[in-house]
Amino acid sequence: MAHKREILVDSISYLLQRFPIVTVLGPRQCGKSTLLKEVVRDGRVYDLEYLPHLDSVSRDPNFFLASLGDQELVGIDEAQAYPPLFQALRYHVDRQRSRTGQFLLTGSSSPDLLRNVSESLAGRVYLLEIEGFTLEEAYQVSPSPVFHILQSGRIEELLALPPRYTPNQLLSKCFLGGFPEPFLRSHTDPQAARLWFQSYIATYVNRDIRRLFPNLLFETYRRFIQMIGGASGEQLVLARFAEALGVSEPTIRNYLTIMEGTFLYRTLPAYLTNVKKQVTKTPRGYMRDSGLMNFFVQNLSLDRLASSHYLGAIWEGFVVNELLSGFRHRLMPVRPHYYRTKARAEIDLIREGEFGSLPIEVKYASTANERELRVLETFLDEHQLPYGLVINNGERVTKLTPRIIQLPLGCL
Repeated sequence: MAHKREILVDSISYLLQRFPIVTVLGPRQCGKSTLLKEVVRDGRVYDLEYLPHLDSVSRDPNFFLASLGDQELVGIDEAQAYPPLFQALRYHVDRQRSRTGQFLLTGSSSPDLLRNVSESLAGRVYLLEIEGFTLEEAYQVSPSPVFHILQSGRIEELLALPPRYTPNQLLSKCFLGGFPEPFLRSHTDPQAARLWFQSYIATYVNRDIRRLFPNLLFETYRRFIQMIGGASGEQLVLARFAEALGVSEPTIRNYLTIMEGTFLYRTLPAYLTNVKKQVTKTPRGYMRDSGLMNFFVQNLSLDRLASSHYLGAIWEGFVVNELLSGFRHRLMPVRPHYYRTKARAEIDLIREGEFGSLPIEVKYASTANERELRVLETFLDEHQLPYGLVINNGERVTKLTPRIIQLPLGCL
C-alpha cells in the first residue's frame, strides 16, 4: 500500500483552490509523481519524460492545451522537459484567469524550469518545494501538532506532547533519509539503500548535470559533491574547497549553486541582526538528505552510523531538514538561519516566522550542557525573545530553564 502524504495532499488541494497553476518542485525520486497522481486522481496526467506524451505536447502546445477542455484538473509531470510549454500555459490560463485549479505541474529543478515559471507564469502559479518522506510520513503516524504550536507562539503547549517514535526508528530514519524507495525497500533488502544511492548519484551526474550544464568539469564536480558531503554541518569556506580541487572560488560558488538548485544541498545564512556582538557572516550548509550523506561518508549500516565521528553533523542536518520540511509542507513561512559569534558561541537554527524568532539547538545526546544553555539564554536576552528550544534524544518534554524547553525528537 502506498504511503499517505496527508499534509502535502491537503496543502496542494488548498493551493489549487487559490491559483490556476501549482508547481511542485523537489529532487528527483522524492515522490512528486506519486503525489501528483494522488491529487489529480481520475483526471488526465501527462509525463513529459514519456516520449508519446512529450510528442503530443511538443507538436503544438497551444493546440494541446486547447484540446484539454476546461472542466478538470490536468497534471503535467516533469514539466521542465519542454520549456516552450510555459508560454503556452500563460496564454491558456489567461483565457479564464479567474478559474483556479487548472494545472498541477511537477519538476526537478533546472535553470529552464525556474526561469520559465518566473518569467511566463508570474502571478498565476504557486511554487511548492517538497522533500522526501518526513518522519510522520515514513512511519505513517498522525500529523504532528508541533509545527502549529511553534507557528502560534504557544510554546508551553509542547510540554503535554508524548513520544511518537522509538530511538531505533529515529536512528533508522536518520540512516536511510527521506527518499521513498531506499526507505521502503531497505526493510526487506539491507543492501537496497546503498545500491540505490550509488545509482542515484551516477544518474544525477551523468544524465541530469550533463544535460543541464554541458560545459561543466564533471569529474571535478563529482569530487566536489563527495567532499562537501563530508563537510555537511560546517561553515562554507569556499577557499578550502577551491584549493583542494585546484579550481577558483567562483567555480566552487557555481558548483554550490548547482547543488542547491538541484535540491542536494541547503545553505543556512548567518543570523546578522545582533549589533552588540561580532558574529560570523560565513554561511553553513547541510546535505538535504541524511541517507545521501551517510552514503558519501560510507556509513553503510546503522552500527557504522552510531559509531561514526560524523554522527553529530548528520543528526543535526537530519533534524534541521525535518523541521524545515514540516513547516514548508504545511505552507508555513520559514526563514532559517544559523548563529555563530567570533567567540564560537553557536546556535544551530534560528527560525524566523510570523511570531518572531525561535532559537533551536540540536543535539544527538539526551541532555544539554551548561554552555549550550548559557548561549541560548544570552541570545534570548539580547533579542528579547520568550523561549528557546533544545531538540535532543531526551525522554520527555521538559523545561531545562524557565525559558528553554527540551523537545525530544521522538515527540516531533
